[in-house]
Amino acid sequence: MVERYYTRDTDVDRWLLGKKLSGRLEKDLDDVAERSGRTLKSCRRQLENLRRVYAAVEDRNFHGLPCRAVSELFLLSEQLSSKYACLLFILHTRFQVHPQHPVTGFLTWPDLRFFSALLMTHWLPQRNTLSKLQFPKGTKDTVEDTVHVVENGAQIALRSPSTREWPTIGFLQEKLQPTSVRETVGLDLSHPLTNCLRDLKAHLINDNDVLRVYRENIMTRVRSWTAAKGTLSESARSLDELESKLYLVVHGFLTIGAGLSQPKELQHLLEYLLTRVVRVLHDCEIVKSQVNALFGALVDALAELDVWYLNGEETRSLLLASWDRFISVCRAIVLTVYDRCHPSAVLEYQQEGPSDTTEEAALMQGTDNSY
Repeated sequence: MVERYYTRDTDVDRWLLGKKLSGRLEKDLDDVAERSGRTLKSCRRQLENLRRVYAAVEDRNFHGLPCRAVSELFLLSEQLSSKYACLLFILHTRFQVHPQHPVTGFLTWPDLRFFSALLMTHWLPQRNTLSKLQFPKGTKDTVEDTVHVVENGAQIALRSPSTREWPTIGFLQEKLQPTSVRETVGLDLSHPLTNCLRDLKAHLINDNDVLRVYRENIMTRVRSWTAAKGTLSESARSLDELESKLYLVVHGFLTIGAGLSQPKELQHLLEYLLTRVVRVLHDCEIVKSQVNALFGALVDALAELDVWYLNGEETRSLLLASWDRFISVCRAIVLTVYDRCHPSAVLEYQQEGPSDTTEEAALMQGTDNSY
């Protein structure tokens, strides 16, 4: 009976996320019921359950295992508790993902469920390692084996150390389910990870010479990959365009990474990835296969820089491991929505969806060049 009372409806959850669980939301339940196709009574029950669970965790200044805490406090199964843990993470970060949001509104509940599991397992500390989320045994050691920017963090979103190949999005979506977060500790991102990303921006953002070398190294790697695929001539125009706008991509990632330590910036993670990265790549007509090459180059080119903060062994390991983990997770998010974020798809969504227009919506359409 308890399990059934606390069960979740994905359509209702999609319309509850992206707003504060306040009295104002309760007044909007009629709209939630209409849009989700559920009864007002069901929507009210699910809102109250979510409030009750969220309050129990927040009131404890929580640093334990969200999944276990929900299970023990409310006598729920691990599967249902894991779903609540994912919801709690999205609420805690205050991600701007309401269906009426002009940039992120097109995201589905499966998208958000996948993103929450991806972020929680890769960017939040874990009590124990989950073997199916790690590299296979016998894989050549990587820098992360000697330095943990995320304690026991998952590895499957990173490139394989042996093949240097990226995992497919389908593979990640299959492996990363709500139950994957059962060993996640707390609801806050790993401090070593966010501190390193903040330091990396501080080092790079004001050094134009180093940034220029970094961008040159990235383009060299992307062009080499394209040449190896035999598509250099037909990709010449898009690569030239990417080279001219690569500063926007690099600057965007550095700024987004540095902002992860600030709640006011973290809540905009998804919309910033769409407006500051995906939009630029679409403008350059970069195809999905080239996106993989670009993200690999973003990781590898950093290690080639000859700068003092990458010369100390411990500091180097921390910064490179943090950047690798950050870029790898961003890649999974970007590729998940890449086709649906094409300017034509965004325009179609806005025509069918809410009539509100904002600066972010303009950015998605490429009509604002202010950043």
